[in-house]
Amino acid sequence: MRERDRWKAAGWRARQGITVLSVVCSVIVGVTCWPLSTVSATSTVERAVEAADPYVFGIGDSLMEQCREGMGLGERSVGYAAWPGATSTDLIGRLTGAEPTWPDWTVTEGSLHEERAWLEEAGSLLISLGTNDVKELTLDEWRANVAWFMNEAHGRPVLWFTIHNPVFPEATERFNDELRVAAASSPNLILLDWAGWAERHPGALLPDGVHLATFEHGCQRGRHLLAEEAVPAYRTVDEHRSESGASDDGDPPSDRARHATVRDR
Repeated sequence: MRERDRWKAAGWRARQGITVLSVVCSVIVGVTCWPLSTVSATSTVERAVEAADPYVFGIGDSLMEQCREGMGLGERSVGYAAWPGATSTDLIGRLTGAEPTWPDWTVTEGSLHEERAWLEEAGSLLISLGTNDVKELTLDEWRANVAWFMNEAHGRPVLWFTIHNPVFPEATERFNDELRVAAASSPNLILLDWAGWAERHPGALLPDGVHLATFEHGCQRGRHLLAEEAVPAYRTVDEHRSESGASDDGDPPSDRARHATVRDR
């Protein structure tokens, strides 16, 4: 079995274990069984969150496209589905096949089918959506779309950049509030404080206050670092097997999690 295929298999088994554990905990004690924490601009946050495999798939807009396919994660990145002007509604249509035709230049993977496969199988998701949503979607639509992505994650870690769009400040704050509400009820959602970073580093942005002036400042010293420091730890396939006593096709691996440190710069 190829290494990447082994990771996919391990990831599927881990997600089944997480789902069962969540249901059992909810029934027995009436609460979720993971510690809840959020990313702030001034503190270091410890949270028990682990990816079932190293691969991270990106979903986003022009800000993600500006920072290129590596997303600051090196070989852990498997690319992204992102293009200028994209909203969360656009990406849902693309990833579900509801809108089957897209310009070739927006496809960074081998095919749309491959993008949808990574949505289902990557160990973690990195999302950069909301910048265009604040001017095109209602708050109810945004709330429903965030819920869609969290449902598609099936318990996997989701790293989501908070929104910075000074042209629409009131809508931006309301949409960010919805992300915070989602994080409060979804312990696998990690908010990356892009809004705070952008406020503190206005020179990293173009005069529109939204897009990045340079790759070096906005990406390498900004968004890449936020993603790199928050990306969940993961165990190797051999570690999964040694802890569970399972073979490649055996029982689900243990759900013991490492602590990943999340801090904002």
